[in-house]
Amino acid sequence: MGAIKYYARFSYKDEGPDIFPIGIFFPDIPGCLSCANTREEAIEMAKDALECWFSDGTPPPPATNLDELQANFRTDEDCADEDSYEFVLIEI
Repeated sequence: MGAIKYYARFSYKDEGPDIFPIGIFFPDIPGCLSCANTREEAIEMAKDALECWFSDGTPPPPATNLDELQANFRTDEDCADEDSYEFVLIEI
């Protein structure tokens, strides 16, 4: 299998009781989640999450391009508690 590349969505919370202020999820891989304290840690945790997800030989689903992810992102009540977010390309 070649390189696996997906955009992760890093959701940032500036305030609140959360232990980990950065939530990580992959829109193309429902259930592939992680969290972190810093952006650098988030990148490493996202790589670990992908490696674990595909460690059993599960074939990677098609990846969505960044423009489509940004166009389809909903700013509704599901994400009302985050302060900001970004999409970050993760490669393993």
